Amino acid sequence: MSSLLVRLALLLLVLAFPLGAQAQEVEQSAGLVCDTITQIEQFVSLHNQKVSNSDALVKVNGDKTPPACDVVIVAFYRGKVEKSVMTDGVVVEITAILVVGAYDGQQWIRTVPTPQYTIFRTKDRGA
Repeated sequence: MSSLLVRLALLLLVLAFPLGAQAQEVEQSAGLVCDTITQIEQFVSLHNQKVSNSDALVKVNGDKTPPACDVVIVAFYRGKVEKSVMTDGVVVEITAILVVGAYDGQQWIRTVPTPQYTIFRTKDRGA
């Protein structure tokens, strides 16, 4: 299970979530989701220091139950971009999302709408 979490977190950091969704469109994706902007920043900072993704999750979560950050498959509405940060030579945007569902490995489950934060790779801006 830990290996799967590491692979999903790495996939998020390398490929990020899908780009180009329109406002109020429900999106579905796997990736890092945290309770606060600070927790996302802490994870990115640890990743940039070459801490493994699984160890970074342990450090960010500490003894919180349930965990404050996790790699999950969720359905969500994309909200406001809160901040841009650099990781692996790529700019990513820390973005508010409203989680409305989760995939448990077999089926989608509706959840109570929950404000969370994630990161998205920015669109290419260069020529």
